[in-house]
Amino acid sequence: MKTVYTFMNFVAASFILMMPHTAMASDSLASRYIALAIQGDLSSASSMLQEENAGAEPTAVTLREKFDQRFLSPKATDAEITASGFLDGITLAYEEYWKSSLLDGSSRGGHLATLESRLSAILRRFYGTRSNEDSVFDGLHRVLASRGTHFLESPDFPLRDLFLWQSEELATYTVQLTDKRLVLKIHFMDDFLLQGWKDYASLGLATTTGWVEDGELYCIAWAYDTHSENFEVSYLKHEGRHLLDLERYPNMESTELEYRAKLTELAFADRSLKRVLDDFTAKAAHNPDSPHAMANWRVVRDVHWALYGEELPENFVQWGYLDTGKINRLARELLALNSLTHQSVDS
Repeated sequence: MKTVYTFMNFVAASFILMMPHTAMASDSLASRYIALAIQGDLSSASSMLQEENAGAEPTAVTLREKFDQRFLSPKATDAEITASGFLDGITLAYEEYWKSSLLDGSSRGGHLATLESRLSAILRRFYGTRSNEDSVFDGLHRVLASRGTHFLESPDFPLRDLFLWQSEELATYTVQLTDKRLVLKIHFMDDFLLQGWKDYASLGLATTTGWVEDGELYCIAWAYDTHSENFEVSYLKHEGRHLLDLERYPNMESTELEYRAKLTELAFADRSLKRVLDDFTAKAAHNPDSPHAMANWRVVRDVHWALYGEELPENFVQWGYLDTGKINRLARELLALNSLTHQSVDS
């Protein structure tokens, strides 16, 4: 069984938009949809897409069609799921669980129970009766490992998550953070069969691109140009900060870990700085139940206050001219101040 930090997807994960940034900047509908998706609540998405009624906008029409196809199509039955084969059945069971939970968050306990029942039926059919001492998820982990299948299954919040992939390569990188130099081992994953609930919820517009597991990093191979600043800053330094913080502050809360990693991005971003800050702003929400959204909001709030000496306006969406060097320095100062706070608490 794999040992994964329990917060891994919503803290140690990065999100990458799967549309051109120029297109996304002008496409507020897609941005609003992504913001709902990565918080795990699509209960209002159908009405939002319907009300937009942007028939002349190809992106809006495509988004609506893809949403309807994925979330309003007939549900798979227990018999159909069990008859699909082992990996296909597991994949379909998780997709049906995600679909029900994303549209109806009030019954997530029942949706999870349905997932467990379906997984148990699949395991019984293909591998016999499992040990009564196992949870169904323990049994699933053991079987996937015995098959040599690359996987990550975890109790992410607000939904259980599953990644299945067929190939990976190991590489080593040296990364300089604001306060320490790290050597990182990275598993580059490829040939995915299933890519987690955020990818499913967002219709592929936003996806988890990496996580921390047992002191090593896992990265979706196609998500980054490894020679780009995006990879250097938004992946290596972001994830490197998580590893260092986990070592220093093992009980640090998820939102705090993500806040510090995002400040680390802003401390080093150069050509990508405005894109990074705009991305944080577009996906910010004062929502304690969504660590990524909440951390984005805190970063935007603190940077805005440091720059302008005033509270963040409601519905703030647009930054004007940004002095890159000044933002870099502010981010380092905010990160250092945050570190002092944790040191005093831990001492």
